[in-house]
Amino acid sequence: MSGPARVLVFQNRFLIGGQERQAVLNVRTMDRTRFQPVVACLHLEGEHLADLHAAGVRPVAFDVGRRMLRPGTAWQVARLARFLRAQGIALLHAQDIYTNALGLLAARAAA
Repeated sequence: MSGPARVLVFQNRFLIGGQERQAVLNVRTMDRTRFQPVVACLHLEGEHLADLHAAGVRPVAFDVGRRMLRPGTAWQVARLARFLRAQGIALLHAQDIYTNALGLLAARAAA
């Protein structure tokens, strides 16, 4: 492998909260000689987006709407799988039940 491994940090949204803050800290303190963080979320919203922007990271949104069980969700999972392949993501780090479920499906499809 050449260069740092690309790690996708997959978060629901970036509202004020402990989990969201932890995701931002994870991105900011990641050893950049070993890992290159890439951030994606289900909803591009929240106060912590400014913290990511300050760290030079722009999240990519895979908007599944407010309900996961809808026809567009399958399209977003396929889109995420294509993104994983295109970006050469080595590891997907999901943050909650929604990103775990969708991330697992996308990672399996991308393999």
